[in-house]
Amino acid sequence: TNIPAALTSNTMQIGMSTATILLPAAENGLDLVAVAGSSRLKKGNEGISLVVRDGVQIDDAKAAVGKKIGVPGILSTGDLIFRKWLKNNGVDPASVTFVETPFPRMKDMIKAGTVDGVLAAEPVRSMITGDKTGGRSKSEYYSAVSPDSLLTIWISNGAWAKANPKIVQAFKTCLDKSIAWIKANGEQSKEVEKKYFRFNTGTTADWTSDVTSQDLDFYLAVSKEFDLVRKNIDTSKLIFKP
Repeated sequence: TNIPAALTSNTMQIGMSTATILLPAAENGLDLVAVAGSSRLKKGNEGISLVVRDGVQIDDAKAAVGKKIGVPGILSTGDLIFRKWLKNNGVDPASVTFVETPFPRMKDMIKAGTVDGVLAAEPVRSMITGDKTGGRSKSEYYSAVSPDSLLTIWISNGAWAKANPKIVQAFKTCLDKSIAWIKANGEQSKEVEKKYFRFNTGTTADWTSDVTSQDLDFYLAVSKEFDLVRKNIDTSKLIFKP
């Protein structure tokens, strides 16, 4: 959530974000644009899941009633889609207690029993499930709402992007080359992952540098449904084209 402020103040020029950060910022008049995609969440290769503590079972939406669920941010992408999943299955999101839980604290809060479950992304998900601190729910809530959606994006200040189109294009080209290298060098990429994360997650994200207005339209519809955004937004204007 601090990325838009950093971009607006020119403390940084490009930052990783999500549609649920970009859309409200645009609605409130901030000149921010998506310059590239980052990863997609696809059915069968979900990068974020509901993970529950030992002794708790939440294998469907109705089982979440009365539970405390740790989310990386209130009305963040993971939280918003979880609420949509509940609603799609006839469960009032108000029947679930949502606790803002930063990713680094999720494992400790699961272990202490402070929350019944968390919406954990990699590599935090593997940290929790790897030593049985928690278990992954049988229901993949995110892909149940959308079997293919853009999970993360790279954004920048619109004025800066217009003044530096060659840098934006070079950044996207760098991403494309990196994605191609990962696909062609699976074992080596896992070695890099282990070096910096100190373990392997066992999954490989569906990386992409592309972002379309249809990707943002999906999140706009859900955001309006839960009053995160109230106005219609021309999402095509939020994608920078060098």
